[in-house]
Amino acid sequence: MDLSEAIAMAIRTDAQYLSYQARARADVASADAAFARLMPLVTGTAAYAQNSTESATTGSSQSPRTSNYDSKSWNVSLRQPIDRPSDWDGWKKAELLARSSDALSTANEGLLRVRVANAYFQTLSNAELLSVSLKDVDRYEQILAQAHSALVKGYGTRTDVEEAQAKADIAKANVIDWEGRLQSSERTLSLLVGTQVHVSDLRGIADISLPIRNIVEKPLLSWLATAWSENPELEALKLAAAAASKEIARQSSGHLPTVDLVLTRRMSSSDYETTIGQEYWTTSAGVQISVPIFAGTGIDAAVRSARASHDEALLRHEAKKREIEQELTELYAKMKFGFARWQALSQAVRSSEQSLKGTRKGLQ
Repeated sequence: MDLSEAIAMAIRTDAQYLSYQARARADVASADAAFARLMPLVTGTAAYAQNSTESATTGSSQSPRTSNYDSKSWNVSLRQPIDRPSDWDGWKKAELLARSSDALSTANEGLLRVRVANAYFQTLSNAELLSVSLKDVDRYEQILAQAHSALVKGYGTRTDVEEAQAKADIAKANVIDWEGRLQSSERTLSLLVGTQVHVSDLRGIADISLPIRNIVEKPLLSWLATAWSENPELEALKLAAAAASKEIARQSSGHLPTVDLVLTRRMSSSDYETTIGQEYWTTSAGVQISVPIFAGTGIDAAVRSARASHDEALLRHEAKKREIEQELTELYAKMKFGFARWQALSQAVRSSEQSLKGTRKGLQ
């Protein structure tokens, strides 16, 4: 398994990331539902009944007359919203929230990639450091054996033996420590990718050919400008603030009238006692206007609440912007100085290799 495969497995199985994706799909469906309120609404009703009516003349001595008859009716109506500010702003708000959720899903995928990469590299690093600790144990055990031998032969001291023993014990403790860290990083990576992972399953980093040079050569201000325009977390908060502004408009429209176009086709047969045996076909078309007159203070309170939510969204966006600026600045400095340190260590490795060659020749 290499790093790209580990990331792909995590994207398929990580519950937190999948929950953000599910939320994004739900918000898209909510936006579709909000748009549906602006579309035509067609309804149909039908009724059938068997009736028995007794009729009598007031003051007459004749017995009541009984009429048995069937009544039926059906009605088809079409309502097309023409001007509904609340539903229009509600649709725009839902659309912005859907885009915000999609941006949050993208941001969470980026964070997931970082978590997987950290666990992946930490596992490899812990394995290397465990190997170094095991070699330290071997080295100090040899030093301890030499100290014992020197003490027996008379040119060593008990202090040398005790110091060598202490260093060997510390080396063994370090081995236990790195074994625990390795198991912990393996568990972390296993949870992220959704399957059991051992360090032997991972492909090592044979060549550090990462684009670090390109990163540090680009100035910090350029990276900050890129973050302001492309960071998905900032984009999500920006869209959330825009959605909050639409909520203000939606609540404010509670004071505005609504206009609908209404078309109706109706048939009734013996619908009432006075229309027994008569059938009517009625078609109507018109415009219906609803004007709110008084709704208490609920609308004004809802508008104030929406304005406060909008202010909160703007402040969250600004807070996240400052947080990203600080984090990006710190990461850029770590990359820059870390790259310089890596270059120096690479040169130290080459110098040590030359020194090793010279030592071997001198030994020969």
